[in-house]
Amino acid sequence: MNLLNSALKKTFALHTYFLKKRGNQHSHHIGHSGADTVLLKAPWRELAWHEEQSVHYSSLFRGGVLISYFLGFLAVVFAVIPISGLLSEPVLHHYAFIFVLLELAAIIFIMAIYISGMNNKNNQQGKVFFQNWKGNWQLHRTICEILRYQDAIAWLKPDNVIKKYNIPDYVLQLPASPATDIFRHLENLVDDQVGYNQKRARENHYMQHRLHNIAKYSFVLTLVCCLAHFLVHSALLSALSAILPALGSCCHGIASTAEYEKIGQQCQQTGLQLADFKQGLHTNKERLLCDDSALRLEVKQFLEIVLDDRDKWYIFTSSSQLPL
Repeated sequence: MNLLNSALKKTFALHTYFLKKRGNQHSHHIGHSGADTVLLKAPWRELAWHEEQSVHYSSLFRGGVLISYFLGFLAVVFAVIPISGLLSEPVLHHYAFIFVLLELAAIIFIMAIYISGMNNKNNQQGKVFFQNWKGNWQLHRTICEILRYQDAIAWLKPDNVIKKYNIPDYVLQLPASPATDIFRHLENLVDDQVGYNQKRARENHYMQHRLHNIAKYSFVLTLVCCLAHFLVHSALLSALSAILPALGSCCHGIASTAEYEKIGQQCQQTGLQLADFKQGLHTNKERLLCDDSALRLEVKQFLEIVLDDRDKWYIFTSSSQLPL
């Protein structure tokens, strides 16, 4: 184990040296990206429209990730079958070109998805290519979050939130509401967000668990196939020795790109924070209805929780890219 530890440390030392060297050379390429620039020129409409756009672009981006990785796995399968010995020479002579065409089609489809969903250097969105699926998803999802809490933001008017998300004036122009209405609206928002975050946490943990298990057992079965070669010489074992690692890598790539684990943990943490906040809200209900300043502090705390959750989601999704 000492030799292994030494090799791992030396590998990481080389990795660190390379990062520092390249980081100093390309430091001028580091740009700024965040919520304060995303919404500068965005047209704000009603909440339902932005929710529809958010679902549309998130479906395109996440669907593109799933299909691209799966097509990459299929491309490996199409490449392995003709050379594995599973097919006889006469069959290969007549039909080998079919596997080549299928592999080529899978690669072309992956490239089409990538070009359609990516963002170009000029930030100009096209109708067929360069549609910027992820950027538009982040944009409309962020506007949805602001509009969903519009009453609370308009009542509190926090300068840091207004400047950070560049909220238009007309979004803040709402008639004054009594404390009872604000409190009731805050209760409804908290209930909705607790249920949403708990549901999303379960869904993301489930997907991460399933993908991790498939990847794990794929590599275990690969080891079994490799060891079985010492006992049995089989074309099927040769094919599985190449296909199973590709399946495991496919699942690992999907899990890493979709950030199921991180988003699931974040949803769980936010759900727990909001559940504690909800309990305190009910405990201090009578006092909050009589004390405007105390109610404002509660609204401010709620906005800090949900908008911090949005900022972390934005960071997680910013690191995700369509595979190519």
